Amino acid sequence: MIFLEVFIPVLSLSVDVRTLDTGTVKSLISEVCDLVKQKIGENENTNNEFVLYSPGQNRIFPENAVLRECGLITGSKVMLM
Repeated sequence: MIFLEVFIPVLSLSVDVRTLDTGTVKSLISEVCDLVKQKIGENENTNNEFVLYSPGQNRIFPENAVLRECGLITGSKVMLM
């Protein structure tokens, strides 16, 4: 289990997420999207493509990568773009 801070620049919103370090980037993006929809009261399903970016590592993670293999640990800060 890891705790991440995810910043969504388009909404100027930051959310803290608890997730498994064995999960994929794609599953994290889905979790964060669901959480943001709840926060802003959005019910509509959209098929937007988002990427997970680490400013500290200056890289975009492949969606099928495992979070642990990406070097993400508790306290990591990432951006959903």
